[in-house]
Amino acid sequence: MWKSRKAPRGPAPGRRIAATAALLGLVGVTAAYGLNERPENVAAQANPIDWDGHRWLELSAAEKEAYLSGFLAGAAAAQAYEALEGAGSFEAQALRQRMAGLRAEKALVFPYAPNLYHARLHDYLFYENNREQPLYQAIAELNFQIGAARR
Repeated sequence: MWKSRKAPRGPAPGRRIAATAALLGLVGVTAAYGLNERPENVAAQANPIDWDGHRWLELSAAEKEAYLSGFLAGAAAAQAYEALEGAGSFEAQALRQRMAGLRAEKALVFPYAPNLYHARLHDYLFYENNREQPLYQAIAELNFQIGAARR
């Protein structure tokens, strides 16, 4: 079990959530296919924060699903971690409890299923002028649109 430790300070909360989510998205793609099978796709842009719509279109459907699953898991973990940061310490059990609480409260920043984001990204990236935008920014914009439409 992890021992309590002082919570580190870092970049702004929104940026940290997006960075964590994107990095976990890369881990998901790597785990799904392994670097040896498709190195040109997985490692073409080493930092997933740099991935844009052009890069998205190069991924297979399974890689897209893995990326989005990792992105959403990373965003949820970062959100839970930030909620614990104010306490000044970190414990794994507290993080698990906070994650469960966010889900139960329906308070996740990115609350929808990966397949919904996948479908919306497919439509959004149909337009070439949207393809230059970083994926995390496109996902955040779509998340806002989905939420606004459901209110």
